[in-house]
Amino acid sequence: MAKYLLLTPVLFVAACCVAPASFTVRNESGQPVEVLTVEVDGRTFRYQDVPAGGEVSEWFWFWREATLDVRGRYADGTEFGESCGYVVWEDFAPHVDVVVRPGGEVGERRFMPASAP
Repeated sequence: MAKYLLLTPVLFVAACCVAPASFTVRNESGQPVEVLTVEVDGRTFRYQDVPAGGEVSEWFWFWREATLDVRGRYADGTEFGESCGYVVWEDFAPHVDVVVRPGGEVGERRFMPASAP
């Protein structure tokens, strides 16, 4: 019985300190992305041949506050990269939408509520 009493708080702390999250990177640059990497909380996600208008998505688990580091290379050889998309473990299942735009601009997509002026 005592081992279960000790194990319960450990499992509770572990469950509270690990959070699921997800991201989507959409290619709105008007040209194909040959190589795309997203680094977050020590993990690297790699993608190849993301077409213009295409997107990639992924779920990940993280232990602490983290920023997405999005880097890539267009089919013409031009490289781009930016850090964006801050997530915190206190939020439940945060989702980050990142957009790659013309000229190598990378940024987080912000949605305004329908009632916003």
